[in-house]
Amino acid sequence: MPMPKEIREIQLYPLAAGILPVLVTYNIRGANHVALQNLLPPLLISAILSLIVYALFWRLRKQIGNAAICTWLLLTALFAFTYVVIGFDFCLMTLSIKDAGTAIIVGQIFISLAAALALTIVFALITKKSWLSKIESLLCRTTSFLLILQLMVLFQHEFNYFFVIEPQVAKEQARLMPKISKLGKTKGDRDIYLIVLDEMASPEVLSRVFSYDNSDFVSQLRRRGFLIDEGSLSNYPLTRLSLASILNMTYLDFLGDSKAKETQKDYAPTTRLLQRSNLAKFLQQQGYDYIHIGSEMPPTDSTVMANQNRYPLIDEFSLRFWQSTTPGQTPGFAKFLAHLRRKSRLDALKYLELADAGQKPKFVLCHILCPHEPFDLNADGSARDEIMPNRIESAWDDEARRAYLGQVQFIEKRIIGTIDKIIEKSKSQPIIVLQGDHGTYAEDEMAKDYPKEDLYQERYGILNAYLVPDDMKDKIYRGITPVNSFRVILSELFSADLPALADKQIYATYAQPFKFRDVSDRVRKLQAALK
Repeated sequence: MPMPKEIREIQLYPLAAGILPVLVTYNIRGANHVALQNLLPPLLISAILSLIVYALFWRLRKQIGNAAICTWLLLTALFAFTYVVIGFDFCLMTLSIKDAGTAIIVGQIFISLAAALALTIVFALITKKSWLSKIESLLCRTTSFLLILQLMVLFQHEFNYFFVIEPQVAKEQARLMPKISKLGKTKGDRDIYLIVLDEMASPEVLSRVFSYDNSDFVSQLRRRGFLIDEGSLSNYPLTRLSLASILNMTYLDFLGDSKAKETQKDYAPTTRLLQRSNLAKFLQQQGYDYIHIGSEMPPTDSTVMANQNRYPLIDEFSLRFWQSTTPGQTPGFAKFLAHLRRKSRLDALKYLELADAGQKPKFVLCHILCPHEPFDLNADGSARDEIMPNRIESAWDDEARRAYLGQVQFIEKRIIGTIDKIIEKSKSQPIIVLQGDHGTYAEDEMAKDYPKEDLYQERYGILNAYLVPDDMKDKIYRGITPVNSFRVILSELFSADLPALADKQIYATYAQPFKFRDVSDRVRKLQAALK
């Protein structure tokens, strides 16, 4: 049976134009940081949006003449700003153009060419020029080529991850998996909580850098039985490195053990370490249920390992993609996206209070992107307009410092209330590890291989508090760093063969996350001099 003429006339390139911005954004801005699963929500929404727009224009095809080109024009307009952002990032990251001004000029040239093409198409549509079909053929071929190209890039990256990177990391994890040295000794009936407050600085840094006294917060934790070292240090200055180290109870030297690994910009090797951590696997083997309370930051938004996942309303990749669209530049839609981000952070605290595994002991991991920027909460928890830190000679300005402290005050108050509810509903005293993943960077930027000395004094200072049984308190030694937190706890609870590692500070930058440099002596000498 022959296909109806109307169906034969349907062109597919407008639909490709609708999903192409998501694929390009992922390949240039996301694939190095974000798991493949995070591509699916914006891809699906964009595809549905494209179908709806095309269907509407198709119904009006007799009036407008060419539904396919009209759909292409509208979708291109919706994602016009996305292409500008992608082009800017492509110049800075892929082409390594260091001068932002040059990247802006390239973006302006692209905008001019795109605008000229769009005006030409509109003119041809209005005047019904015969050469419109040639333009349509060009659009079809170009869009199809770009779509195939992006799918090839995506396939190459994911193939490399699943068949090269992940097996190598899994092999290292298996080698490092904790073993129980003595049978019969176990006290694994207590619930265990790991609560990570992103960019929560130590009391010492808050006092010295921000002139903020949080001794009341520290006192409240101590009254509840927490051990706190007010000058605690993290092991790494970047979130993914720090969390991967905490959750696998090891340093990440194997990720940067060659020149090739040192120079790579792809964070993908940390994805498995975060989503399939040795800590969660070990506790599940001891009969624990794993409850994962996701942040907006992939890959800590969810994990296939968890017995229960609490998902954020929106993840960082989807958020940034929609912010980059033309609607994302409008005040109303921008506020809606900011609301989703803010509510995801507040929901994480609510889920933390409600976490329940029934009769089984539970391990709860909760990563909250607070007090981390963007600053969108006042000290009382009310919403404020989002701001990112402005810098004056590399340092945060006064507005950024005040906004950061507002979120510190908010999270301090809320986390105390949350801890009280956790303790109140627990059958026996839970084990709670409350940590920052790294400190602030108000004194200098994290993009530098050799930053100011001030940054070393600031970035590693973190909140590091432990609620543990009385017979374990003497094991939480002064100066303990996060890499050893669960080495100590699992050794005491289950006789795991996990001797403490040397407490070190390792430096790396966002651009080269696996080019590790041991700066322990520098950080500790500076800290000693300050004291």
